[in-house]
Amino acid sequence: MPSVDAVLVRLNAQFERPNNTPTIETPKPTQPYYDARYPYHLDTQVAPSGTCTPSSNSTNPSPSSTLSSGATLSHEQGYGLKHFVDFPSFDGIGNLGSKAKPFLLANEISQHRRNYARYQLPFVDFSPPEAQSQGAQHGEPPISKEQTELGPPPRPLNRLPPRVNSRKAWTDAFENATKSRDHEVMVFGARAIVNFGGSWTDDEMLDLARAFVWGASDRSTLNIHDHFAKFATIVRQTFSTLRPNDGLGEKFSTSLRNAAIGTFLHCWNIEDSHKAIIQVRFPTPNQTQFVLSSLAHCNFIGCLYKAHFISRTDTIGCVRVLFQNTSVIEHLVAVRHIIFQAGMQLWRESDDPEAEMKEFTGHLVNAAKGIPCDRAVLPQRPPYFKTVKASVDYITTGLDEFSASMKPGYVSHNLITGPERPYRIR
Repeated sequence: MPSVDAVLVRLNAQFERPNNTPTIETPKPTQPYYDARYPYHLDTQVAPSGTCTPSSNSTNPSPSSTLSSGATLSHEQGYGLKHFVDFPSFDGIGNLGSKAKPFLLANEISQHRRNYARYQLPFVDFSPPEAQSQGAQHGEPPISKEQTELGPPPRPLNRLPPRVNSRKAWTDAFENATKSRDHEVMVFGARAIVNFGGSWTDDEMLDLARAFVWGASDRSTLNIHDHFAKFATIVRQTFSTLRPNDGLGEKFSTSLRNAAIGTFLHCWNIEDSHKAIIQVRFPTPNQTQFVLSSLAHCNFIGCLYKAHFISRTDTIGCVRVLFQNTSVIEHLVAVRHIIFQAGMQLWRESDDPEAEMKEFTGHLVNAAKGIPCDRAVLPQRPPYFKTVKASVDYITTGLDEFSASMKPGYVSHNLITGPERPYRIR
């Protein structure tokens, strides 16, 4: 039988930690993927043309902050628990003036705070199904000899702890209003949200902003262009009307802007998130869902610009992030969603729209050179996004339409041929 001193030594070795070892150590890799080849400042770098080298399998996640196994994004109960976590306050991605030349000036993205822990999506297990089933069969990891000598492991709980109800007092009103296209129903829902919210602390306002981000990132709303942005405008007006002395309207606008931009960066910027979208040879259903939701969130970014929740500088900054991280065709699709949803106002606010469109086209072509072999994540795409060339041509055609619409006597092509039938990526 071992002596008491020997037992104490073993216990100390088992439980004590050296003073110079941190409790939690999660270093951030500086180059997590070989695809991360673009620096921050697009204006000083030209994207190199890649080769047709197959990429290694990566841990691309399963937006707007998004997915668990096979589930589509929705703003219904439980969606946030599965797909999102909290957001911190966010300093923005640039402070250029609204009239500045955004594609000529380097947006100082690297100066904003990098505390993205609360922007991240929850962990999703992308291991093979057989590995997951094997882990479920074995239950617990093997017990070491030292643990055996110290006694049996604790008995597992017979049942899980009770789940905390995360539904807010305004959740039902929010869901009813966002499911309706009736303006009166939306106004009634906005008043109910404001009245049920109580004191509306920073965390409570952030919960409301997250609900908008989650709902707009639902892939089923991909072609319901700006419903959530319109409802957000009604909620902002209701805050200002019912609580004029509390500044809640501006507080809501700031929270929604921070949540939307933070989620966008988490989904698309490799420098700030190891889960950002890159090329995957064999995407899982979770990864496909994540890409679809991230694209839907890009639509929401453009809609928020039109609704004056985010500035032109922030909107152009999001486009720049996509250019800097372009590695698959979906990055070009995301660019298209933002600028087409933002509409003509995005270019009218420029001092020289024609010159800026021309410069934008140059950056688009350079970014597209970083997509070798027409690689993409989504296996099924519309014809105008099947190849890199088709994607660039589709975007530049839209820019030509924007440019022509600024000239007097312009007649929309849609008035002659009819509007293009919307395509929903499945």
